[in-house]
Amino acid sequence: MATIASAASLTPQRHLRAEIARVLVRLGALVEAQRSRGRTPAGDPLAGLVIEDGEVEGLLAELGAEFGDGARRVETPDAERFLLRERARDASSSASPLPLLRAASAFELDDAEYDALVLCVAVEMESRIGRVVAYLNDHAERSRPTIGLLLALAQAGGATSPSPFAFLDRPAVRDGLLVVEGAGPLPAQTVRVDPAMAMRVAGEHASFATGTRFHPTAAGLLGRLVLREELRGALRAWGEELRAGAAVPPMLLAGPPESGRSTLARAATSVAGRPLLLLDLADADGDRATLTERLRA
Repeated sequence: MATIASAASLTPQRHLRAEIARVLVRLGALVEAQRSRGRTPAGDPLAGLVIEDGEVEGLLAELGAEFGDGARRVETPDAERFLLRERARDASSSASPLPLLRAASAFELDDAEYDALVLCVAVEMESRIGRVVAYLNDHAERSRPTIGLLLALAQAGGATSPSPFAFLDRPAVRDGLLVVEGAGPLPAQTVRVDPAMAMRVAGEHASFATGTRFHPTAAGLLGRLVLREELRGALRAWGEELRAGAAVPPMLLAGPPESGRSTLARAATSVAGRPLLLLDLADADGDRATLTERLRA
């Protein structure tokens, strides 16, 4: 059972915390499933290394209370997901979309991938969630979720669980929202979220040491974005001309912070077959030396 904040109070931070509270319920269901298969606290191979005997249940209860924020309780998983999504949409209707909804739209996240993103951000925010994940991974050094754990999480939430191969072929992985790392069988490989993206989803602005971010090309990204067709056509034409070696005019993308300008720029440069280097000028304040140093970085 998780908690749902009202639409009026659903800031990016509260939205993320409410989603984490919902996912914590799924993690609790996975722990219960392991217990039902015979795994006991006394027999845990990670006892004393990651979580003491029986501590996982206490951690989940503690985290659930903290991330629930005392909002209204929702009894069933389906109602929980539906009501939180509706409140998030209501909160976004009069302003720019909440970051999680923006990511879900841009990367065409299904329910399983959405929960994967929430959990990947959660372990970067809170080490105790990482300890629970390490317990479920049955590996002391894997405090980030594995593909296998994310697929099991989807099943615990009633979502359709894709195969590991299908998971790798989804836009969330192909376009770099979720990064798969490690060797061995696919279910054992770990999944993480880019730190800068995690900060955006959390409603925080990243502070970059060098003021730059590099994005590799993302084939097909422009076609997957929800855009007016005239804008999509203009971006495609600009990218195709650049790919052909033509002299193209500078592209100016105006809009408020977190409105998707970087994603549009990446989509256009990907059509051209070129990566994108983002240069943060917000704190340079006209300092020529700072700008020059960043361009050389």
